[in-house]
Amino acid sequence: VTVDGPSTQTSLTAQVVDHATFSGALTQIVIYSALRSVEKLLGLASLDVHLRVQLTDGRRVEWNQVFSGLHATLFAAQAVGAPLSELTWSGQEDVHLQSVHVDIRIREDVRVAQIMAARHQPQSPRPGHPMTLQIELDPFQAPREQVEIELPLPATARGLPIQIRIGNGSSALTWAAERFPEPTPRDSDELLARLRRPRRNDDLVVEVIADVPGLALDGTALPALPGSVRHWLQQTPAVGRVGPIQGRVLHSVRLRVPFVVKGEQVIDLGRLEQ
Repeated sequence: VTVDGPSTQTSLTAQVVDHATFSGALTQIVIYSALRSVEKLLGLASLDVHLRVQLTDGRRVEWNQVFSGLHATLFAAQAVGAPLSELTWSGQEDVHLQSVHVDIRIREDVRVAQIMAARHQPQSPRPGHPMTLQIELDPFQAPREQVEIELPLPATARGLPIQIRIGNGSSALTWAAERFPEPTPRDSDELLARLRRPRRNDDLVVEVIADVPGLALDGTALPALPGSVRHWLQQTPAVGRVGPIQGRVLHSVRLRVPFVVKGEQVIDLGRLEQ
């Protein structure tokens, strides 16, 4: 564990047993110890946490997240245990931890911004034409800021009920799980792929969603298909996991901002007819 603080840097090395029950908790204890050494366990702070897990077969998982506010260091140490527990509790026989590296950068301030409002121009968007989205952020103890994003509305949105969702990296993962609840990973490759998904909460994420039912292959929405093709996909396990999905992402934007983003906004554009 390496902790890079405002005025000092410290490193702590420890042997942690590769155990389904204890690996995550023991790693959290090591992180607590490293953070305590720079006297930032409590209070106001902002942290950038980067976790690297090396498996014995050479594969690697990298996971990173940001935290800011009161007791952010506590939340950071707790959060690192989650991906480790997913690995050690997975039941995958080819997943064995070789080493765990945690890099933490600490700032002595709070960098949090609440999503307060979102507006769009033109007021009546048209499929096949761009629209401008204005998002108002309210940072902690700082003037409000406005982020402007240009969104293309694909021509395929014509005739569909459209929503715009605005949130952070964790929000985007939650939205995806709501559209297509994922079963237990089939193998370790699928497990590692899920853990590698971007989730940083200083990412401002905007998604243009067609609120229509459909079919997904391994979580990815498929275009409209004839009934015979849909039936064949659902009856052929070799092609991947096929299942119903509620909502199709037509476009998404991920923008890094200098704040941990809090809150969500939803804009309902209704059915776009022209």
